[in-house]
Amino acid sequence: MQTPCPSGPGCLSLSFAAAFLFQLNMLITSILILCAIAMLLYQLIQCLEHCYKKKI
Repeated sequence: MQTPCPSGPGCLSLSFAAAFLFQLNMLITSILILCAIAMLLYQLIQCLEHCYKKKI
């Protein structure tokens, strides 16, 4: 079994993988936040439309 050394090439690829996974995590989180904002805006528009139709 090979032990990872702090300055070896294996550690470099692990750091790239960790950075990529962190970026992917941030991307997925951003998409979920945007979806939540879109859902809230849609509900607001639906409510405003309902109130507008009720007055007419």
